[in-house]
Amino acid sequence: MNSIRVGVADDHPVVLAGIENLIKNAPGLEIAFLADTMAAMIEAIESQPIDVLVCDYEFSDEPLTDGLNLLASIRRRFPALKVLLTSTRTAPGIVSAALIYGATGFIGKVQANPSTLTRAILAVHAGSIYLSPEFDGNVLSCFLRVIRAFNAVPVALSDLELQVVGLICRDVAMPEIARRLNRSPGTIAGRKRAAMKKLAAGSDAELKSIARDMGIFR
Repeated sequence: MNSIRVGVADDHPVVLAGIENLIKNAPGLEIAFLADTMAAMIEAIESQPIDVLVCDYEFSDEPLTDGLNLLASIRRRFPALKVLLTSTRTAPGIVSAALIYGATGFIGKVQANPSTLTRAILAVHAGSIYLSPEFDGNVLSCFLRVIRAFNAVPVALSDLELQVVGLICRDVAMPEIARRLNRSPGTIAGRKRAAMKKLAAGSDAELKSIARDMGIFR
């Protein structure tokens, strides 16, 4: 029986080493690569096949790219890849939105242990969705709210739309958003309108409320 090839990406060296040791000691699992930046992770996935990606929700080298942007990017490039997210951020909105955007599992770092990680990798490799035991009915409730929001969304938000909405939720002014993202004010205004249409938001307040349920608000 072939081992399950696992790629691991996390920008914290201690966490990266810890996950590496857990996987090395687990029968049936094999480390394919370790990456400490998003760019290194993408390059590694492109250069060698893996069965499961164990990945941090966000990377400090990409402050405007959270887990939803990351998942959208991975899904475009590698649509069949199983993605198991790990994070200290375990709010129900974040977990449920991650599932919507294509994560096949989510583990809270604080509660992670060898048996949990092994079970999670085996589960997502087999085609299941895995949530670590600390997640309760609040995740399901929030998941259903996000599903309702997405019922009116023909396609997911683009990377730029996610970035614009995330900054709006942090009360960054539109001219400053344009400056930070190196885009024209007209482009930013257009992406805001597109995001509001996709999310069926009639006002900035509604946009922020839906974004919180989706986990875009940081």
